[in-house]
Amino acid sequence: MKKKIGVYLGTLLVIGTLISPPFHGYLLFFFMNGLVLVNAVIIYHNLGISSRYLDDILGISVIALSQITVTQLYPGLFGYLSLTQVVLTQMGCLGLTLIAVWIGWMRLPDWQACLTRGQMAIQEATGVCSSHVVGVIACVVTGFAFVFVFAVSALNPPISIDGIFFHLMQAVYWLQTGYIPIKLEVAFAYPHGNPLIYLWGLYPFHHDFIARFTQIPFILLGVFASYGICRILDMSRTLSLVTALAVLTMPAYLANGIALTDPDTQMAGAFLVSLYFALSLARSYRFSTVILLALALGQLLSAKYNSVYYGVPLVLLIIYAWALGLKEAGSARFVSFIGHGFLLFIIPISVGGVAYVYEFFLSQTMYPFGGTYSPSITRPSFSLWLFFTSP
Repeated sequence: MKKKIGVYLGTLLVIGTLISPPFHGYLLFFFMNGLVLVNAVIIYHNLGISSRYLDDILGISVIALSQITVTQLYPGLFGYLSLTQVVLTQMGCLGLTLIAVWIGWMRLPDWQACLTRGQMAIQEATGVCSSHVVGVIACVVTGFAFVFVFAVSALNPPISIDGIFFHLMQAVYWLQTGYIPIKLEVAFAYPHGNPLIYLWGLYPFHHDFIARFTQIPFILLGVFASYGICRILDMSRTLSLVTALAVLTMPAYLANGIALTDPDTQMAGAFLVSLYFALSLARSYRFSTVILLALALGQLLSAKYNSVYYGVPLVLLIIYAWALGLKEAGSARFVSFIGHGFLLFIIPISVGGVAYVYEFFLSQTMYPFGGTYSPSITRPSFSLWLFFTSP
């Protein structure tokens, strides 16, 4: 009897906690992300499941982040950005996917199999971390470093001038007005990606506590991608793990992202994910990898204009992988490969290249490859020497 009373009281306490106003924002935040995550899992499943767990993690993540970016950006450009619109749009995206399933164009994954696969991935990760004493020490040191920086960020306001007075301010302005300008400033602007990620964390709470941690996904994705790149290059699991953890503990990569500063962490994480999918495409040409690579390149373009610098070697690698796939397929599938090339161009532009296209047609140049000067700010032309020597 006492046990039943305890269960009833516990249930009432949980329900009361959930309906309490301070927790409404967290419920809404989990609901929004749940809609996006379920939709991303279904879409990824229909692209074709890979045998590698890293493909699952990175693939679902880039689909989800692209949906978050696009469903905020385009309504905002037309002045219809609001919390209600964002939630309804996520519900609409999932609804369209379910309609496609009902018609027969797509199929639902076996959720029990997905759970089992997730458990197997966790077991494998645990095995890799504990298989060698070097891996154990690296995990412990990295865990302490990550928790320390996380705690500092949680207890203190953002430390960057750009983070407070530009990136976060832009997201707050869009939240208040419902409108996203296609140019963030008259003479110079970052792309839209970084403030859009912050905005996703501002909707349910209207304060920056959650928003300042929205770079954490890019930190972790960069770590996973680093491990995957090492494995593609046939490095051992232990050495790949140590390399990935070394990336995680780089001060500029970890601190800048977790403390809501500049978008360099998003750019670095998106670049590593793009590099991973480009190498995967060169190793084994698959249509699903083409789509995931295109979405990752869209995230890279949306992070920062300097992404264009790093996109050049990626494009060369992608052309190499595309040519290998064309050679293997022969002339019978030439048309489909032309279509793949078109997707590798149009999807990144659609996800993260709106500001680039606008500036190109407005001034017949594209930053950072063109020089435009004004009394208030100097925008340098591309310099190969500065690319290798400047911070």
